[in-house]
Amino acid sequence: MRAVLLAALLGVAVAIPAQAERRPPAPRSDDAAPRVAIVVEVAVGVDAERAQTIAAALAAGLSAQLVVDARGGAPVDARLPSGGLVDGCLARPPCVIDVATRLEVDELLFIALVQLGDELQIDASWIDASGAPGASRPRIRIGPGDDADAVFRARAVTLLPEARLRPAIAPPRPAPPPPSRRGRHLTPTTWTLAAVAAVGLGAGTAFGLSTRSAYLACERDGCDDARRDTVRTRGLVADASFGVAALAAIAGAVLYLRSSPTEARVGVQPVAGGAGAALVVGGRF
Repeated sequence: MRAVLLAALLGVAVAIPAQAERRPPAPRSDDAAPRVAIVVEVAVGVDAERAQTIAAALAAGLSAQLVVDARGGAPVDARLPSGGLVDGCLARPPCVIDVATRLEVDELLFIALVQLGDELQIDASWIDASGAPGASRPRIRIGPGDDADAVFRARAVTLLPEARLRPAIAPPRPAPPPPSRRGRHLTPTTWTLAAVAAVGLGAGTAFGLSTRSAYLACERDGCDDARRDTVRTRGLVADASFGVAALAAIAGAVLYLRSSPTEARVGVQPVAGGAGAALVVGGRF
């Protein structure tokens, strides 16, 4: 009798640690991303390597669209029981808890892969790590011309409808292209200086001819002091006009030779004094 009681106590002592080793993962905070594992439960017409590739791509699509930490492929298969999943694991809470504990996840997506001709059919069932009753998800079909990655990203919400959408990241703005470097060209300021030079040249020529004509008339017929002052003033105006034309032409030539996409800022201002006149050109050349 004592031997039977001792054996029973030993059995209970062994069973308690064994159950402790298979506890579900510790609860996570609400802000943490749920940990989800993609487990291939059935594969018909799909070899093991391709099944791992599909599971990994599905996990990547979920993580890209949703705020989840999805895992799938070879790293998941390596942590499953060496003999594979027992039949009907999805319907057995102890099996679900064991798988979730091994993978250290909060949720599981059991998928069945079936190759039907050129089309791959994927049936998925979601279940919580606690082993509580889960739910099936809409079937996914991938044809020969479909992009599997794009299909998984598009169907991520249907597989995990309670997960939060990952915020969209705006693409970086491209750097503005460098300013085009043109050759020498006529800027608006250069055109203005050319016009000033033309006007100055015309005015200088007109006053010069008028001064010469009045001077010759004085030499021939004689003239008083007032008329001589008028001739002298016309000569000064002619000289000032030619000076303005020369300065404007020089400034325009400099701007043309140093022209660039950024227009040079130049100010032009004629200044007249008691003994003559000048053209002041200032700015950035």
